Amino acid sequence: MLQSKLINNPTLARRFAWIVCALGALFYCYEYFLRITPSVMMPQLMSAFHIDATALGTIVSFYYFAYTPMQLPVGITMDRYGPRRLLIFAALVCACGVFLFGSPHHIIIASIGRLMIGFGSAFAFVGVLKLASMWLPPERFALVTGLTMALAMVGAMTGDVLVAKFVAISGWQATIKFSIITGLILAAVIGLVIPDQPSEFIKQSAQKKNTYRELFRDTWKLLQNPVIWLNGFVGCFLYMSLSVFGEAWGPQYLHVAHHLSAQSSANITTAIFLAWAIGCPLIGAMATNLKRTLHFLLIGSLLTTLFSALMLYFGELQGFSLYTLIFLFALASSTQILVFPLAQSLVRHEMSGTAVAITNMLVMLGGAVFIPMIGKILDYNWDGAMADGIRVYTPHAYTTALSMLVIGGAISFILIMFIKRQLKIKGTLV
Repeated sequence: MLQSKLINNPTLARRFAWIVCALGALFYCYEYFLRITPSVMMPQLMSAFHIDATALGTIVSFYYFAYTPMQLPVGITMDRYGPRRLLIFAALVCACGVFLFGSPHHIIIASIGRLMIGFGSAFAFVGVLKLASMWLPPERFALVTGLTMALAMVGAMTGDVLVAKFVAISGWQATIKFSIITGLILAAVIGLVIPDQPSEFIKQSAQKKNTYRELFRDTWKLLQNPVIWLNGFVGCFLYMSLSVFGEAWGPQYLHVAHHLSAQSSANITTAIFLAWAIGCPLIGAMATNLKRTLHFLLIGSLLTTLFSALMLYFGELQGFSLYTLIFLFALASSTQILVFPLAQSLVRHEMSGTAVAITNMLVMLGGAVFIPMIGKILDYNWDGAMADGIRVYTPHAYTTALSMLVIGGAISFILIMFIKRQLKIKGTLV
């Protein structure tokens, strides 16, 4: 009944296509929720497992051990089998992983659970963008990418507070049960609502499924394309405002260099997530309408370099001025979201999942590389000061280490110029 209505009603079909993509985005929000949940359960988890912070940090980090290397195989399987069945599988894996992670007396089982959560989560972002490439016109791809990232940023801003309250009221085990049930419901809804192919519901030809030999051959060609790599590294450097500053070293830098309290530093750091929540859909919509993807990336990388330099080297700003500067720095770097539609535009439709996955793998690899690198730079510039048995770093040490943000912005600008030149040579218009 619904199928016939959609085929004969283009307006209804377009709305249904957005519902399909929204379900994919909802799963991405769910996996982001699972990613940040342990951060507000640290004391309860350490007590339940009878472990210290180092051991708990190791368990939590198993998420990334699975997430990052899974990006390439996820992209290949998305292009081979389509997102519907894989997203159902991923949601079930996440729910099972949460169940194992909630085992309070078995550290090894909890670690396996966290590994499973990372494995299932690896399908989320690529799955959303694969759905968008299948169901929506190409000019809507950047907008969907931006809206999806915005949802994740809103989740990052509010998730910690809401989860912390839920844990305080109902306990951490209740949060685990809620996460399991949510995953199972998502798997069921995705299975019931999302079709295997858009051609089942809207007027378009069925999409060709490549054989594994064709997929591996095309993936190898894709990996030999320098533009794919350059584009991924652009995303990697611009994403540092989130991975390096927002999620890691930013609050401590503000505490030391700007003499803010821990609470004030955390509050000001939310400017990063707010700017990305606003910037991603806005820039995605503007790039879609103006067809100036590379121009936005060039401007964004240039402004990222400028605002990060002002933030680090322009004296000790306070209050609203500091918040505004950090907001502008993050807003400029949120143009990073355009590397995904750019990657998708470089390949045939059947390879869009693999192209996005390779790009996402390079972006996520940046956090794994640069966060510890900045820690090493801090240790190198340490002057020997200690407090309560912990190393104390000077404002100069933090400024030196976080200069990677300025360097990254400048490198991304240079790389985009190379990309622009390569596309001009090939006659590709972006």
